[in-house]
Amino acid sequence: LAFCKGLRLCSQSNITPIMVLRLRGNEIGCEGAVILAKILKNRSNTLSATLEELDLGECGLKEKGATAICESWANCSVLRACSIDGSIMSPTIVRSSAAGLSENSSLIRIDISPSMEGVEVSEALESNLVYELGAFSEALKSNTTLLTLNLGAYISNPGASQTAGSIQSTLMLNARLAGMEALAGNQQPASKKDDGTTASVLNAMSDAVAAANGRATPKAPDPTLAQGFGSSPQQQQQQQQQQ
Repeated sequence: LAFCKGLRLCSQSNITPIMVLRLRGNEIGCEGAVILAKILKNRSNTLSATLEELDLGECGLKEKGATAICESWANCSVLRACSIDGSIMSPTIVRSSAAGLSENSSLIRIDISPSMEGVEVSEALESNLVYELGAFSEALKSNTTLLTLNLGAYISNPGASQTAGSIQSTLMLNARLAGMEALAGNQQPASKKDDGTTASVLNAMSDAVAAANGRATPKAPDPTLAQGFGSSPQQQQQQQQQQ
């Protein structure tokens, strides 16, 4: 909690910009997540304009904290990877992540897979999850940047099989668009860096299919934010020259 309060002060000063924030396994809890989300939502702070990777997996966020972080995505202009896995299974988290994604144009990978420890999936919870996942799928259609999504147990519900197919189709379309952008005159989109995130479309599709079917396992975000997407166009060119 003290760290999050200190982070607020840092984001308001002219110190070196914070681009990567990995707090996995640190119990910042619900209150800490809410403070961090408020920092990200406040455009007068620098953090929302510089943060590219945020890992809050297994941080005890609870529903309120995880929801606040998802809602803050709308204000994060360069955030490309975010993990809040290990939070409680909640339709509200699914709803807030859909809202955040629909207004974000930078995220390429997210992990919101829930913890199932001590969770009993009642018929009411199951019904609410299916409904919210359907709404999530529709909201995702307005996002053209996301390539890898880990929903974990959210998508394992048999009633969500049709929704899983729709999500899979959207991610595959995004992967194709990313590949086309990478090939068009070797020009990179302004919102993406040439670090391999738009390369190897087949690998991106493979990750997308696995994630949409709930088979993907949570990964700690790679410093290059390119893990699972293959080598960059420059690396591929060098490999061809060596051959």
